Amino acid sequence: SLKKSEAFGLIAKLNEKKALIAKEKQDKKTELVSLLGSIDKPLKRLAKAVESDRINLPSNIRETMIEMRRNPLHLLKKDPKGESVKVLLQELKNVIKSGAVELKDREKIKRLAALDELLAFNFFSNVFWKLNELDSGLQQVEKELHENKAAGELTQLESNAKTADKAIQEAGFSLETLKGQLEKEHEELASIRQSIEVMLQEIYPATIVLK
Repeated sequence: SLKKSEAFGLIAKLNEKKALIAKEKQDKKTELVSLLGSIDKPLKRLAKAVESDRINLPSNIRETMIEMRRNPLHLLKKDPKGESVKVLLQELKNVIKSGAVELKDREKIKRLAALDELLAFNFFSNVFWKLNELDSGLQQVEKELHENKAAGELTQLESNAKTADKAIQEAGFSLETLKGQLEKEHEELASIRQSIEVMLQEIYPATIVLK
């Protein structure tokens, strides 16, 4: 039916919208990982230097470094503006410039440029806010999908009920037709019996009744 096709058409559009939002969310995560990947090598060297006690870091910066290497997205959920991340980045920049974390000249220039880019990066609007916005969009689509799937199931049940009702009506009509045919045959049979009785009575005057 038209109602049923409209319901399923809307569900298909919502699923398409959901897939697009999910892809955008994944792209945003990939973009962040790629951005942070540009300082991964010097960050690893800093971590090794801290582990071997060649470089001393305050405990809060050390914890940020560990969390950033393990799960940067989780870190930014706890620190939406990326303030603790920027403290760590500034510390990394300082140790690279001082030579405490050694890099070749060309690589040093490249990593310092990447650090400057990250220090200027707006983590709140470009990561936290954007991901929250995408999550809200996904939740809304999920809600609409749930509502429309329920409506689609109701439409399907209504359609099934109409089909069943029609089948019952057709069956009822068939039974009525069959009943009529049987009654007609009974009448015809009774008429034939009566004709035979009349004929036999003419031949044999004694009363004859067919049973």
